[in-house]
Amino acid sequence: MTVGPRVTSLRAAVPVASRPGWLGQWPPAFRRVLVYALISSAGWLAFDGFLTPYLRATGVPVVTIGLFHGLSAAVGAPGAAAGGFVADRWGRRTGLLLGGVLRILGWALILARPGTTYLVAVAALTGMGWAASSAYLALVAEVAPQGRRASAYAASMIVENLMAMAVPLVTGFLADTYGLRVALSMALFPAALALLVIRWLPETAGPGARRAAATAAGITAPEASPGMGAGLSFLLSPAGRGALTMGLIWMMTGFQFGLMGPVRPLYVVDRFGVSYAGLGVVTMLGSLGMLAGTAIGGRVADRVGQSRLMMVCLAASAALYAIIPLASAAPLYAGLLVIANTVAYTAAPCWGAVGANSAPRRIRGSVSGLFIALRAVGGTAGGLLSGVVYSYAITMPFYVTAGSELTMLLLVLLGASRAWPGFGRGMVHQD
Repeated sequence: MTVGPRVTSLRAAVPVASRPGWLGQWPPAFRRVLVYALISSAGWLAFDGFLTPYLRATGVPVVTIGLFHGLSAAVGAPGAAAGGFVADRWGRRTGLLLGGVLRILGWALILARPGTTYLVAVAALTGMGWAASSAYLALVAEVAPQGRRASAYAASMIVENLMAMAVPLVTGFLADTYGLRVALSMALFPAALALLVIRWLPETAGPGARRAAATAAGITAPEASPGMGAGLSFLLSPAGRGALTMGLIWMMTGFQFGLMGPVRPLYVVDRFGVSYAGLGVVTMLGSLGMLAGTAIGGRVADRVGQSRLMMVCLAASAALYAIIPLASAAPLYAGLLVIANTVAYTAAPCWGAVGANSAPRRIRGSVSGLFIALRAVGGTAGGLLSGVVYSYAITMPFYVTAGSELTMLLLVLLGASRAWPGFGRGMVHQD
């Protein structure tokens, strides 16, 4: 006897109104991390986009501005490494707090004392602020649901990419209305609010977490705190070959950003003669490609395998970067850029997930800090070469980038073939 309609799937059995939305699919602890990402990114995105115009408006020469950014990046490498050590020894929240405070102090100093007098101190403070990034990478991995690390990194990147589209518009409007100094001063409020939100975040490392883990395991004495060089020692050990390989991939990624960042807008203007408004449209379309790729990448990576997705996307990206210089008109270039960014950012969540999977929790903050430091080293090298390569031929940076994509592809193939931790069938540190 039939007593009701036959249910053909679990999805059909759940009323539409009761299905969780995009945010509801995540556990409460991870939703807190997303809230922190939303608030903190409002501050640093405003300064990332408008600090250079502010410096120039306050009389800082363009050459000095370049030196300022170079010094900040150079300090950022040891700053990220130190932040990872702090995050492992005293906790993820402590690392976030340290980096956030240093960054705000740097921003506040240049707003209170514009000009070149304190520029070195500002560069040092903002560079050391990268300490927060090491703790953040580790925290996302450890709060992510089991087996969904790539999706978790994708979710955090989606939040940041959405803010990257909104914050410049708001900051630009405020700057036009009230002036750059007032607009950037207002950006200090969400940055400061993010410091308060840190206390609300879950803690996954540090003395308290080690004591809790020891109690749960029935051990009297908790695990000893990792030393200053624990992360580097791990990378250089046989157990750390997967992490070292991922570190080299991070360095090549930094090289790409350093190489293409300064010349990409120049290429659009020089090659196609577009206006600044046209350049803004092309840039916005490229950002949409990044957002689209990130939105689908995490779920795909967790289903088909992170190493496999990295291989496919790196191979496709290399081909696309070799094709982009053939575009003869701005609309065609913009279309290819959207496709290239979508493909590249589909694999972007794998960078964080594979890196986290290659290192145990005890030293994950230190290893994440070394990843960021290596990215800074690569970015410095790419930045130094960008002008030289562009002067040789304006299309050459695209071909160099295609070559770097192939280099990263070879590194992923090596890690997967050797089954190093984090790659292919290698061991995954799920803690």
